[in-house]
Formats: sequence, structure tokens, C-alpha cells
Amino acid sequence: MEDGPAHRYLVKAWYDGQPYNGSQYQPGQPTVDGALVDALKDIGYLPRDAPHNDRFKVAGRTDKGVNALGAAFYLDLLKPLHPCEVNDRLATAGQPIMIWSVAHLDAPFNPRQAIARTYKYFHVLAREQANINTIRAGLSALAGEHDFKGFTKAGVDPALRTTRTLDVSTVDQVNDVLVFTFTSRGFLWEQVRRMVAFLLAYASDASIQERINAVFETRTQPNMAPAPPGGLILWDVHYGPEIRWENVEGCRGQFIKALRTRYIDAMARATMLDAAFSCFRGK
Repeated sequence: MEDGPAHRYLVKAWYDGQPYNGSQYQPGQPTVDGALVDALKDIGYLPRDAPHNDRFKVAGRTDKGVNALGAAFYLDLLKPLHPCEVNDRLATAGQPIMIWSVAHLDAPFNPRQAIARTYKYFHVLAREQANINTIRAGLSALAGEHDFKGFTKAGVDPALRTTRTLDVSTVDQVNDVLVFTFTSRGFLWEQVRRMVAFLLAYASDASIQERINAVFETRTQPNMAPAPPGGLILWDVHYGPEIRWENVEGCRGQFIKALRTRYIDAMARATMLDAAFSCFRGK
């Protein structure tokens, strides 16, 4: 029996995955989970001696360098949550993580019980030729229920069920950027990055659907590396209507300000690199 009132929450957070060795806690390694738990302990939301996963649970994990906009975390805290306070502590520690939405819970909850997850992948077109209609044909072949063993990392547990249902698989072109969107209840390790790599490799091949079907039938991984992690973002983790999200106004302001600062820095860096590139391109 609990000694006092419960303070249980489901929160959504953004993070930049670049400085982390993945999201999942790893002793001695910089991780998203580790940084968030440390901040919660520093402010007294979690007991110092609590096991890492005793009061803190995650909806899933992302690999090294992968980003998130709507990652979900379950928190069972010692006192009422003030998310802006957590964001301030994370910012002071130089951790690019920010809570932006909160749902109050009446009972313990497993955040892995999400009804779906959405990932987006952003690929900048350089000089390669990409026929977006061919890519869409490939996405059509990927949609639905299939055995995606050929699109996951080699060496996964042989007992793992590799059949998944891809509910959404689309691509849009925004200027010189291809934006892929995938939604499913669950994804295999590196599945999204490997699907994107395959689609880009055969982006001008009229037989792309036959090639994808061959991967499904043989369950053999194509001889190609996954797409780089930096273009991938966990866009959202979806729950049913019983989870009532509250967008904390102060936190939204923090979040918008942080994103604007990063956007300005990125634009300045891109402009600088473009100028340097232009300087040497004609030489």
C-alpha cells in the first residue's frame, strides 16, 4: 500500500538524439533515459536509490543518433510534477530533452501499450535521381501485414516474431527533401531505416515492388546499410481516448523557444557551408 497520494503521469517529450548513445539506459553511457532520470532525481521527483526502471518506464527505445518529437514516458513520482522545472534542469545540464505534454493517470500504466507509433524520415536529395512515383509504388508494396525479417538488423533473436502491419507508408517531397511517414503498432530494430535505404536504392527501378516482394518471400536481408540515423525521428506514440493529454502552456513556450534557437543556428550553419561550397565549386 502506498504511503501517500500517487503522482502518476504519462508524458511526451522531444529530444535531439545526436549526443546520446541511444535512448535506453546504459550504465556509463550518455542516454536519453539516463539524462531524464538524473534530472528527476536531482529535483526530488524520484528517490535517489530507486532502481532505474522502478518508477520510470518507456514506450520504446530509439537507436544512437535517432531523434524524437513525441516519445512517451511513464512516471510514478514522489510529488506533483512541474514539467517546466524538469525542462529547466535538463537545459541547465545541457541536455537537449524537453517535456511538452502531460497526462494524469489514476493507476499504474505500461506505456508500451500504445495503439500505434509514427516515425518520419527526412532525406535530403543531393545529386541522386529519385522518381517519387517509383518510391510510392515501393511504399504500396510495404503497406499491410508482412514478414519484415529482411528489413531488420541481422542477428535478431530467431524466436522473435517478425510479422508486422504497416498501417501508413507514405512519402512527400518538400523542396529538395523527401519526407517518409510510417505508422505501425510496433517496428523491428532498424526497420524504418532499412526500408528507407531500400526505397532510395531502387528509387528509379520499375521493378521495385517485385524486389520488395522477393525480400518478404526469402526473408533475407539485402546487402545494404540502413539509412543514417540522423534523418529519423519518432514523431508520435499514439494512445486511446482514455489518455487525456494536457499541453502545459509554459512548457510549450519553452519548447518553441528552444526549437527556434536550434533552427536559427542550423540555418546559419547551412548558409555558411553553402557559401564555402559555392566558393570551391567553381575552382
